[in-house]
Amino acid sequence: MMFLFGDTETTGFPSNSRKADDPKQARLVQLAAQLVTADNRTVMEFSLIINPGVPIPEAASNVHGITDEIAQKYGVSEATAVDFFLNLRAHCDADVFHNAAFDRKIMSHAIERRGKDGSKVMAEVKSLCTMLQVKGKGHQKANLAYCMREFFDEDHALAHDAMADTVACRRVFFHLNPTT
Repeated sequence: MMFLFGDTETTGFPSNSRKADDPKQARLVQLAAQLVTADNRTVMEFSLIINPGVPIPEAASNVHGITDEIAQKYGVSEATAVDFFLNLRAHCDADVFHNAAFDRKIMSHAIERRGKDGSKVMAEVKSLCTMLQVKGKGHQKANLAYCMREFFDEDHALAHDAMADTVACRRVFFHLNPTT
């Protein structure tokens, strides 16, 4: 069994009332993913800054630290990031996000802007959500910072960096599912 762990950082929250190509729809600014075996070995991974092609609101930059200047100087196109993601996803049996509803919606919209049916593509493999798994174990809180403190007695100092959140999601997943 192969898992694709991932996380997105964005220009904001996805809107259900806006089309994927609406300039006001949330866009990717960072995408990270790790293709991992059932025994927790990394096969492939990437972390990309993305130039969203629209201004990054200051409120979003304050969360993840990615500004218009950083995205324009270092960012790849959204199309390139989506292609990286889909390449890894073609090898997985399930994708795993900490907040799967958010991340899968963001990826669905990005895939649609790539000219594919994003909902259909995202439905092709099983989806797992570590946040729901944590809540299912009776925890009232379930954000990654809480999980890292509760399960590993560690701070999640790099919260809202897509790769740091991907790694944390992976650790939480294997902690909750040790015999996967």
